[in-house]
Amino acid sequence: MMVMTKNIMANRESNSRRNFSIDTFRVFSIFFVILHHQNTFQFPYNYYDGSGIFRFLYCLVHNIRLLPFFFIAAGYFFGKAILRGEAWQKRFITYNKRLLRLFCIWTFIYAFTSPHWLSDIKQYGFFQPLIGNITTIIQHPFNFFMTGTNENLWYFPALIIALTILSIFVFLRIERYIIPFGFILYLTALLGKSYSVLPFGYHVDFEMRQGPFVSTLFVAMGWLLSKKDDYKTKTAVTLIFTGLLMMLIEITFLWFTFRAGPTQEYLFGTIPFCLGVFWLALSQPDIGKGTFLPELGKLTLGVYVVHILVGKLLVAFGPFVHPVLWDVLEPVVIYCVSILFTIFLKNTTFTKAMVN
Repeated sequence: MMVMTKNIMANRESNSRRNFSIDTFRVFSIFFVILHHQNTFQFPYNYYDGSGIFRFLYCLVHNIRLLPFFFIAAGYFFGKAILRGEAWQKRFITYNKRLLRLFCIWTFIYAFTSPHWLSDIKQYGFFQPLIGNITTIIQHPFNFFMTGTNENLWYFPALIIALTILSIFVFLRIERYIIPFGFILYLTALLGKSYSVLPFGYHVDFEMRQGPFVSTLFVAMGWLLSKKDDYKTKTAVTLIFTGLLMMLIEITFLWFTFRAGPTQEYLFGTIPFCLGVFWLALSQPDIGKGTFLPELGKLTLGVYVVHILVGKLLVAFGPFVHPVLWDVLEPVVIYCVSILFTIFLKNTTFTKAMVN
């Protein structure tokens, strides 16, 4: 009886032990998101067309997508909460209330901005971006519910929908079908995006990464990972390199066969690569322990919602720096300023709800 009690206590301690690696990897994942949103290395890639290093960096940065890491993490912690005894209905409501609140707050804030915000304000006045966004909402109401008033906000509806689908499968006790269902949705997304150049690909007036098409599979994988207890580093490394090799083959095939370009947003290789990165965090839970990285990782959600706003403001400094140098420095500056901005919002009573 004593041995059994000790084992139970040890398991509870193991389950409640903080995973520093997940928070550390969040830092790298959000930085890659910033690199994508700022089109980093695109200008040097075009400016120094003969430069192998900029060509390599441009292709590397824009083909490795780490946003699915956050979807996997959401599914993982959703599953862990249920395994600890929390009712799935309660966890579902808690998750989605938070996501919906953030989506609404930042949709309202970004409604006052535009892609060329500062120049638009200078030329047309402060409220012109708001008028433009309202017009877009009226013309494309469905897209508005999928992405709000700015490109980065698509994450929130996508995660809400994925968690809803997962919860329905849990309620119906058909979780074993969630991965095949998620993969079908992901395949649908690829045929409308990266693989739309194929004879059986298609084009629609809708961004296929939005809604359930990308998020569901990764949330489902996180859910299944939460049920495992043994994570081997060898498996993680195998998945990561398999994903990288698959992406390289896919890009080469699409580029040289269909002239689809050297970069693609999501590919089949994205699946094992992102799964491998999260698996590595689970197999080596102390990566970054003793450093500042896990603490920065806690601020990732805030950085995600504010970094586009920060980028729009920092555009004013671009003309004072060499364009190639600014292209490289800009994402670093955006990340650092976003961290400071998030800390400020998080520690102010009236604004903490904007980043929590």
